[in-house]
Amino acid sequence: HSHWTYLETRKKSSYTLTILYGLLSMLAKPMALSLPLILLLFDWMKGRRLTLNVFLEKIPHLIYIVPMVLVTYRLHADPLNNSLLAAALTWFWCLIFYIGKFTFPFLLSPMYARPEPVSLLNLNYLMALFSTVVFVVMLIRFRTHRWLIFAGLFYFLSIFFLFRFDNSNMTMVADRYMYLPSVGFCFLLGLWIHEGLMRLKKKESWRFGLALAGLAAVFGVLSVTTFFQCKIWKDSVTVWSEMIRHRPDNWSAFYNRAKTYEFEKKYDLAHADLNTTLSLNPGVAIAYNNRGVILLRKNRVDEAFRDFNKTIELHPEFAGAYNNRSLVYSRWKQYESALADVNKALELKPDFLNAYGNRGLIYANMKQYDVAIENYDRALQIDPSVAV
Repeated sequence: HSHWTYLETRKKSSYTLTILYGLLSMLAKPMALSLPLILLLFDWMKGRRLTLNVFLEKIPHLIYIVPMVLVTYRLHADPLNNSLLAAALTWFWCLIFYIGKFTFPFLLSPMYARPEPVSLLNLNYLMALFSTVVFVVMLIRFRTHRWLIFAGLFYFLSIFFLFRFDNSNMTMVADRYMYLPSVGFCFLLGLWIHEGLMRLKKKESWRFGLALAGLAAVFGVLSVTTFFQCKIWKDSVTVWSEMIRHRPDNWSAFYNRAKTYEFEKKYDLAHADLNTTLSLNPGVAIAYNNRGVILLRKNRVDEAFRDFNKTIELHPEFAGAYNNRSLVYSRWKQYESALADVNKALELKPDFLNAYGNRGLIYANMKQYDVAIENYDRALQIDPSVAV
């Protein structure tokens, strides 16, 4: 709104507000990183010529967006573990999947996994490629229809960076990512509905009334569907349980529900979900680690030890597994082995708070109290609020 006001009035206060609101949006949700592109789209929609000055106006947005993007990417980037063909097919499937769900919002799930196998022989990907071609051709064919072009570009520019190239955690796409990108389509749909109703109203009133009744029925169904869909988001357990209901083979959903159960101290339920996770995907290293932690809580030390060993076998750079295995060695009073593991954990993760606390306890058990205090002090330096 502030940018549109700026386009109409050219007031510097509106321009400043656009920058401020953009910064707040970026702090609230990373989806705002495409804001400069969206603002350029609004410039075009308003009939503004896209000159150099128009692009220079967007530089203040890049100043706060680029650093946040780089930090987010470093924290969450996954290595590409697909072939280029599979990555491209996955990308096109994501592009069309959201449009399909917007058009036919049924059989909903909080998140969705991509169809397997990822191949040109899979009809899902052939249809995605065909639909992408149709989408592009339609935009070119009706390029003089500003609202149609606006809706298509608004969708693409606000969502393209969310398209996935791999399937590392079986949650490729999610309904919540479509809320903002669908705004353009909603404007377009509203325009078409309004124009259609006005034509009917001028011709025959009974058809106008019938159309209104039909629209009321459609929106009524969608409203009821939305009401029940919102209930899925009651808490983390209901979200992951709904995903499991739709895809009982989704190991990621079982793993995430197990984490929730563990946080809620429902260790038996967490243990059961971790068992299912590993039966579906025996290569999930962190699931062995988490199961080992639960087993250690249950005093099933030998089983916990095996799980920590398996974690390290699958993921030798996982500092948490070494720290956890050192707890087992401490239970067995094998303090030298415990010390070796916790030192390895700190080598891998020098600011590992729990490892310093654990190493302090090991030295205390070895009656090396001065060294134990040094480790506790180091833990407090990292987080002064912690009770070691």
